[in-house]
Amino acid sequence: MFIAQVLDHRYFDDFIYNLIGLNSILLMIDYPIITDAYTNNTLDFIGTVISIIFVVEAGLKIVAKGFVLGPDSYLKDSWNILDFLIVLSAILSWILTAYSSINLAFMRGFRALRALRPLRIISKDEGMKTVINSLLRAIPNLFTVSIIYLFTILVFAILGVQLFSGEMSSCSDDSISTKAECVGFDSDGNPREWVTPFNNFNNVFFGMITLFELTTFENWNNTIVLLTQTQGVDLGPAKDPNGRPIAALFFIGYLFISAFFEINLFVSVIVDKFNEEIKRRQGSENFTDEQKEWVKMQRLMLHVNLKTRPTKPRSNSRLRLLAYKLVQHRFFDKFIMFTIVLNTLFLFMDYEGNTVYLQKTVKYGNIAFISIFGIEAILKFVGHGPQYYFLDTWNRFDFLIVVLSLIAIDEDIFKFKITALRIVRVARLLKLVKSSKGLKNLLKALWLSLKSIVSVATILFIVFFSFAVAGMQIFGNMDVTVTSTMNGDANFQTFYLALTTLFRCTTGESWNLIMHDCYD
Repeated sequence: MFIAQVLDHRYFDDFIYNLIGLNSILLMIDYPIITDAYTNNTLDFIGTVISIIFVVEAGLKIVAKGFVLGPDSYLKDSWNILDFLIVLSAILSWILTAYSSINLAFMRGFRALRALRPLRIISKDEGMKTVINSLLRAIPNLFTVSIIYLFTILVFAILGVQLFSGEMSSCSDDSISTKAECVGFDSDGNPREWVTPFNNFNNVFFGMITLFELTTFENWNNTIVLLTQTQGVDLGPAKDPNGRPIAALFFIGYLFISAFFEINLFVSVIVDKFNEEIKRRQGSENFTDEQKEWVKMQRLMLHVNLKTRPTKPRSNSRLRLLAYKLVQHRFFDKFIMFTIVLNTLFLFMDYEGNTVYLQKTVKYGNIAFISIFGIEAILKFVGHGPQYYFLDTWNRFDFLIVVLSLIAIDEDIFKFKITALRIVRVARLLKLVKSSKGLKNLLKALWLSLKSIVSVATILFIVFFSFAVAGMQIFGNMDVTVTSTMNGDANFQTFYLALTTLFRCTTGESWNLIMHDCYD
């Protein structure tokens, strides 16, 4: 009972999550290229202490809840399963460290599992838990789709081996077209070699890797060109790039089935399970159609903003009444919209190396536009009154842009660099959204989905973080001076470079070449 009370105490929970944060910082600075013994020993000691605390936490939970038996046992929680795997890897690494004969690369694989611990932070946020639970619930269906995809890639790989095995190699000397002639030295004195590219169909394994890379459309055009130039086993590529155009049909058929059909199945399964998870958390999965419509209407009502309209001022001030009539005139908003577009076009005139005359034209033109928008703000403030003026979101937005634009007129007035503030003048284009109902609906949909987008982005960053740390432990000691793609800007030697390298791979930019370097 006492152990259960300790585990359920909020201070204990906060202590564990703060410890996870400290552990994450240590993982970030634990570079494999650090050679200082004192630094390495200090990091290892702190990491060992943290691991011991997590082992104690797991032991307390097992004692309090049971290991497997019981509805609330330790392993019935998916997050506890993740914790247990990390704790088990730490214990195994301690045992294996006692034996000096264990390969260091093998040990780094165990240390890489520590990168999974930050994933536990996901359980603290309901939005992130919804995303993760939807992914977990989609695993059975994703497994089925994966089997279909693997079956497709296996069939095409076997077919590729039958059609192109041994035909994609070439001599390092372009003047040689056969393997038998690829001997001796070329005209520059370099030895001739019969080279087989990484993407080939010499066996099923490399055939599947080649097809997997083509699914991401990475280097697909060069691979197709190479296949259309094949002439036979131990023969180099033909000089005519259209020598075997029928080979392109092989890849067209594969890309149509895999990239355009099966990959979209993965997305549709995840989206479907995400919607089901939202309904399950809201308790609406068993509702009738009428009940669902009622709930939908209630949610829409929560997001409805009552439109406030300015009233005619009751003051006897002629100036305020004149300002009210002016800003309420139907041509006033059209004039302001036209001025915004004209101001944007005017900003396009500025460029590096422009003439003194053009610089003055742009400068005084911007002052004129700022004056117009400033007068607009003053007229609305006077005509509508301060209470309504700051009640309207667009008015607050205009007021902020006007103030920042006034600050950015002349940076010599201030002691800091404010050139970047001039960019905010472009933000005034957003005001054009007010005149378009379709754009307003799009922005409102974006605003309503912002919470879910933040949750997904946070999960994505945590996944990036975990893989960056794991990549540091596994590939951090690679010699990037002998690799073809990985260099001083793309490697896993530091956390920052590992993170940027992973982001580059996510965009599909030469990710396969980085994989080739890590494979070699």
